[in-house]
Amino acid sequence: MLKLITKSFIKSESKRGSHHDRAKTWPFNFDCVGSDGGCDMVKVTPLNDWQILRRRYGSTRSYKNRIALQKSKLEEFSNWLVDIGADVYSETEQNEILRFRHNGVLGIWYESGSGNLLMHDLAEKFEV
Repeated sequence: MLKLITKSFIKSESKRGSHHDRAKTWPFNFDCVGSDGGCDMVKVTPLNDWQILRRRYGSTRSYKNRIALQKSKLEEFSNWLVDIGADVYSETEQNEILRFRHNGVLGIWYESGSGNLLMHDLAEKFEV
């Protein structure tokens, strides 16, 4: 997916005050595309799940030390996943403590405590 948006759109978003707050969490890369050294248009390319997750953390160190949930919550979280309609698999791959599928998307919780984007998103909802 490749979209071009105008510089005026970016300016209007920043005037609304939402651009600064959401700049790190927008699931896109913004690159200037223009002639004569200007920025007439902005090329927008989607981020993959790992890039989206990385943008949630202020530093590489905090990203590497991320924890979705404490391992002690495994049984409670597994039961909650079933309650919201997720399929929880009994078999996992090496270094995984939980593997599930929710709305057609695979979620993985690793032994390190971290997980993929779906795992982190659902962990946030679970803790609320």
